Amino acid sequence: MKKTRKAFMQEHPVMYAAMTTFSFLLILYLTAFVTKGVEIPGYGGLLLREESALILTMLFLKGTGMLSEIRWEQDNFMDTLKAGAFVLLLDILLLQYERILMIEEDCLPWTQIFLFLGFIFLVGFLEETVFRGIIEENLIRSFKSCALGRLKAAYCTGILFGLAHIINRSWSSSMEAVLYQMLQNVVIGIYLSLIYARARNVVGMIFLHAFYDFTSLMMSGIYGIGSLQEGVQSMDAASLWVLLIYLGPIIYLTIRIHLDEKRTALRKRREDAFDQRLLMIK
Repeated sequence: MKKTRKAFMQEHPVMYAAMTTFSFLLILYLTAFVTKGVEIPGYGGLLLREESALILTMLFLKGTGMLSEIRWEQDNFMDTLKAGAFVLLLDILLLQYERILMIEEDCLPWTQIFLFLGFIFLVGFLEETVFRGIIEENLIRSFKSCALGRLKAAYCTGILFGLAHIINRSWSSSMEAVLYQMLQNVVIGIYLSLIYARARNVVGMIFLHAFYDFTSLMMSGIYGIGSLQEGVQSMDAASLWVLLIYLGPIIYLTIRIHLDEKRTALRKRREDAFDQRLLMIK
């Protein structure tokens, strides 16, 4: 089965990535259905759903052999933070702004904050493990011999990442708002995928993702103002302007990765030419 899966992945990498995304969505829909009637204050219900999804996802990845393919090495952790410096800086500025804005507000009980932090970590862990650690990594390996291979892998993964947020339709009454959120996450997903393509470190991506979600949801998770569901419901065309600030970093990383691939290809051609000359001498 493992050989068949790898052969299919090599022959149809994009279809394999789409099928992996679809399998992950099925798991999320299953856990959403099972935990639908459970009501826990704050982020407790969402945390329970993520915990259930984590267990099922890990069982699925273990059973298919994909779990062993994830690069857990931490040697490129700082490279990930450097490549993601823009989103880190943006999150820190947003965090400071929210702290000033909420300076006179009371925080939620520590138990509610703990549930919120647990939810934030699990979302980052699950999504980065599946999309960057498995889907994008497999695409990078499959496109290794192709021109612009890493860029193709990053953009394909980013699009799948955004489309996967259709899962939010399971608890949102507005399909239009969910579509706007999907478009937003396509752009953010491409940016995150470019960071991974540059540094190839899942641990660093989990940190970046969790920190981004923390600053985005801090108002509701720490101070109890609004909720994740209300945030999705409020999405409209006007809320997409914020995506413009990601265009610069996306273009920058795209150029950097393209130049890296050109240098790698040039080095390989020189090495091959040198090997050919050695063979001719012999």
